[in-house]
Amino acid sequence: MQDQADGKNKDEMATVPRIVAAGSEKGMLLQPIVAKVIELSGAERPNVLYIGTASFDRTDKFLCYSKAFQDMGCEIRRLVVSEDDTVPSLEEMRACVIDWAEVIMCSGGNTLHALIRWKEVGLDMLIKEASMNGTV
Repeated sequence: MQDQADGKNKDEMATVPRIVAAGSEKGMLLQPIVAKVIELSGAERPNVLYIGTASFDRTDKFLCYSKAFQDMGCEIRRLVVSEDDTVPSLEEMRACVIDWAEVIMCSGGNTLHALIRWKEVGLDMLIKEASMNGTV
């Protein structure tokens, strides 16, 4: 299929990131939103990576936000990077973010903290690469 604007084949164009933004704490608890995220992943039960840096990797937030995906049969992993002693190696993060995850779910909270921390540990570029590769 040709794009009328520039004549490029749509298959030749870069992947457009698929992002679902839930603007409230309860957004990712709603079954229709979870179902849409799963649909966008293209997998029946996608691998979901939870990154809770904005909420300082609080376990209660992880358990709350991952429950709906667990109930849908998804496998969930958690990436903890708020503290220096919890940051996996770049290779371990790459394996999780790029190779394993089909959905990346980030907590709400202190977004500035999360963005700064992700840049410090190299996670920002891994998330970008994953999104360009089709990860939701």
